Amino acid sequence: MLTEAEAEFLVQLVRKVLTHYVVDRRRIEVPSDVPPSLEKKAGVFITLYEVDDNGKQLKGCMGVPLPENHLIQATIEAALLSSTKDFRFEPVTLNEIDRIMIKVCVLSPPELIQVNSPLEYPKRVEVGQDGLIVRWHLASGLLLPELPIQFGWDSQDFLTYACMKAGPPPDCWLTPEVKIYKFQTDVCEEAEPGGSVVVH
Repeated sequence: MLTEAEAEFLVQLVRKVLTHYVVDRRRIEVPSDVPPSLEKKAGVFITLYEVDDNGKQLKGCMGVPLPENHLIQATIEAALLSSTKDFRFEPVTLNEIDRIMIKVCVLSPPELIQVNSPLEYPKRVEVGQDGLIVRWHLASGLLLPELPIQFGWDSQDFLTYACMKAGPPPDCWLTPEVKIYKFQTDVCEEAEPGGSVVVH
């Protein structure tokens, strides 16, 4: 689990990325004061919410799933993606910055789920703890661990929706061509826009 100091650093970094980009379209450099514990390779997803009188609404969610880059570089990239490239939403504007609430999910390295039969997959996925990556030929899809809790899915539902996210048939997890990976997340988020950071 992230420490409070690590979580605070990551969330503040995302807010700096958003602010600098909407002001002058400039990508910030990696800070010089990165805690040594964050100098590692890891995947990361950034979720942005816009908070107004009607409550909290999703504003963007994208990330860098594989541990191919250092966490800080991946966080900067994921922040830019979630704020400008999520096709479901308009890019974040300067007027919205003060209403944006930030959530950071640091991903563990994906672990290939080894099974003798696809029917074993539901028993190998722990709902609420595991996220899923489905790879089927050239397609892939990722779902974070929080989604089955949010929507009331069981492990079989989770596998089905992960297949749908990848693009192939919903039951592709039953075919031998598919590869399914699981991962866990360390999560931190603002309690309110620009507010204190909660680790869980």
